[in-house]
Amino acid sequence: MGQVNPNGTYTGNVSRGNESNAATLKIIASNPQTGKITDATMDYYGLRFKVTGDFAYQNLSGESPVTFTLRAEVTGGENNVHNITLASPDRSYAHLSGKTYVARGGPNVGQTYDFNLYKA
Repeated sequence: MGQVNPNGTYTGNVSRGNESNAATLKIIASNPQTGKITDATMDYYGLRFKVTGDFAYQNLSGESPVTFTLRAEVTGGENNVHNITLASPDRSYAHLSGKTYVARGGPNVGQTYDFNLYKA
């Protein structure tokens, strides 16, 4: 399959324990050769986040897993920031799973949540 960009819309949830909230990640612009995500948004908990980051293939041959390191930030208000790590088992990007860490803003600073998304 080679290098494939992860662009698209992903829907799912952010959860911990009995708490679960809907989230949508939309990757608009990425470059498989540089591994950069330059334009993306995340809608979560009534807020619109601007998302940037990197993605990396475990290796360049076959259907290796892909990892994502993202930063989601809202300007204004409490200036919320989430540091997100996700992984896809292959380059179809059908399911992304990982964690989001609340780095800044709101009452949940310092908390880590599970993050599961499915490509729409």
